[in-house]
Order: sequence, then C-alpha cells, then structure tokens
Amino acid sequence: LLAGAVERLRAVEESRDGETRLRLALEAGALGSWDFNLFNGLATRTRRHDEIFGYPELLPEWGLETLLEHVVAEDREDVGTAMRHSGDSGAELHFECRIRRVCDGEVRWIEMRGKSEGGRGNMPPTRMLGIIADITERKQAEAALRRSNQALEASVAERTDELSEANARLEAEAEERGQIEAALRQSQKMEAVGQLTGG
Repeated sequence: LLAGAVERLRAVEESRDGETRLRLALEAGALGSWDFNLFNGLATRTRRHDEIFGYPELLPEWGLETLLEHVVAEDREDVGTAMRHSGDSGAELHFECRIRRVCDGEVRWIEMRGKSEGGRGNMPPTRMLGIIADITERKQAEAALRRSNQALEASVAERTDELSEANARLEAEAEERGQIEAALRQSQKMEAVGQLTGG
C-alpha cells in the first residue's frame, strides 16, 4: 500500500511538473491555449487566448460563433470551414486569419493550430485542443520584405533597361566609328593614289 501511495504521489508530482513546464512554455511563447468540447460547442481557454482578442479577463463562454464574430468578414468562411472540417474528420487544424480586437478595434493577424482527439473507430472526435498566437508582427515583417523585394526587382529591371540602352548606344557608336574608319582608310588610299599619280 505504501509503495502504491508513493507511486501515485510521484505520478501526481510529475503531472504538476509537466503542467508547470507547459504553462511556462506557453507564457514564454506568448501563446494562448484552448480546449474545444465538440459536444456542447464551448471552449475553455487560457487568459492569454482572450487577451489576444482584446479582452482583459476571460469571457464566461466561448464557442465557434464567438470566434467567428471576431474574424474579419473576408476570412470568416475559411475559418469556419477549417474548424468544422477538423472537428468532423479529426484532421489537424491550422489556419491564419485576421481578427478585430474588442478593446481597440485594431485588426490583428492570428494563427491557430489544433488537433482533435477522442474519436475511435467510427466515432467522431469529442474535443479539439490547440494553441493561438498573435502573428501580426510577423505578417508586417513579411509584407515589408515583399515590398522591399518588389522595389529591388523594379530597381534591377530599371537598371537592366538603362544598361541595355547604353549597350545599344555603344554598339551604334562602334558601328559609326567603323564606318568613319573605313571612309578614312578609303580617303588615305585615294590620297596615296593621287600622290603616286602626281609624281
């Protein structure tokens, strides 16, 4: 009995250590986590999850409709389809979309990843677990990099055009110089012939 109690105590302690490490990792990565019950349609979340959407405290309830209310209209259908597909099939969930935060109305980019579990055989999954991250800074950096690449490509194209024009001018000048040199040689021949004839 004592050995069994010690073993259970060790298992509880390891579980707590694992939960602590997971919590610290989520905090270090500025990630929120969520656990979506596919039967009642409600999710339990960490505080960071709701903060990403602009709430200072956890909302009492959160479901798929709550999520979709925050997603901008252009992304809403894709997000709903991804969530339903993952919930129905057990496929991995991964999408990026734009949301409008409640606190300031600012549009932000988020990334959600999740995995369904609980379905065995023909039974559908019972829950989805996942993480959420605010990726706005990454998206802004990607957009800045795209703009920089486009500007660089335009600059290279412009410089290539300038070099092509300069090359064409040089070729034309070389051809003109060749014609002038040929005329000069012809003139020198005629002068030499004239001198010989005069002599």
